[in-house]
Amino acid sequence: MERVTTTAERRASEDATAPAWQAGSPAETWTDSLGSVKQLVEMGAVAVKLPECFYQRASIEQPFGPVLLTLDEAVKKLASAREIVRVHGMDIGLFACTEARRAMAVHSDRDSRDRKYLSGTTYCGVLHTYCGGLDAAISRALIYAPQADVICFKSDVSDVSEAKRFAAALQGAFPEKQLAFGYSPKPDGPKWNEFDHTAFQSELYSIGFVHYFFTQFGTVVFPQFPSIRRWVMFDDALENSSFGGSVSHSQVPFRRCTEQS
Repeated sequence: MERVTTTAERRASEDATAPAWQAGSPAETWTDSLGSVKQLVEMGAVAVKLPECFYQRASIEQPFGPVLLTLDEAVKKLASAREIVRVHGMDIGLFACTEARRAMAVHSDRDSRDRKYLSGTTYCGVLHTYCGGLDAAISRALIYAPQADVICFKSDVSDVSEAKRFAAALQGAFPEKQLAFGYSPKPDGPKWNEFDHTAFQSELYSIGFVHYFFTQFGTVVFPQFPSIRRWVMFDDALENSSFGGSVSHSQVPFRRCTEQS
């Protein structure tokens, strides 16, 4: 008679073969977890998931699109997060997400790598018009990849052809990295139901993505929560509080950029 494998045995088997950050470390204490979460949150983590707790940053979706950190600032944030994880001895998966596909501005032009995607115009005294698109998202993701376990492409369009190009570029350079897609629909975009998300998720899985989530009312929603037991998510967008909400929709000009796709 064939023996049935229990859930506990199956999970133990998965942990034995999975990467350390995916299986989790039983040696970490609850106190260690709290200290780690606090530091990661202070650094601007979008979300932190541990077996004992789940944190998600509340945010307000800007109707005109995100404002980016400079590339140098985003890389330093990821490196600092990786160092915190190392110091605390945590086995945790790091999601690195880029908003470059839908960003409308970057808050500084001091990083020369960003200038390729700037229009040369500024507004509100501090913001530089950003004309990134898919190429900019791929470029940033390739730079983030060495610091991350999961590379995330965020977009406000459910374009499988774009997702496929992103996946091909990342898998070609970093085949060991997992891919995630974050869908942030426009306020006036189509209203999706559960079946729409499931269908789109299936298409993404077929081209190499492992994780899918969408943003609803400023909250990250996973139709299927990641199997990774411990993870932290960062993106390269400037937090709303960083520019004090001083930029209103009426102040933002229509984009005069030809997106590179």
